[in-house]
Amino acid sequence: MFLAAKALLIKKGCNVGKTHVGLIKQFSLKYVKEDIFDYNIYKFLAETQSIREEADYSDIDTITGSVALNKINQAELFLIESKKFLD
Repeated sequence: MFLAAKALLIKKGCNVGKTHVGLIKQFSLKYVKEDIFDYNIYKFLAETQSIREEADYSDIDTITGSVALNKINQAELFLIESKKFLD
């Protein structure tokens, strides 16, 4: 999802920051606030970032197989929505 969002921002000529948080914020401004990218699908990107940080910096891994499968399904929806903006 991160790389798809990054590609869409680059396509719009946006300066893409180096952090996940910065990219998510920029994506929200350029795609979601303009009501062109489905907000409910965009939320998958932000929520997944929180889980990634938890996995990277937490002492205990709380990501289960069902959580991972859910995120994969969300990523597929995010990619489908992203493809609408590639033409």
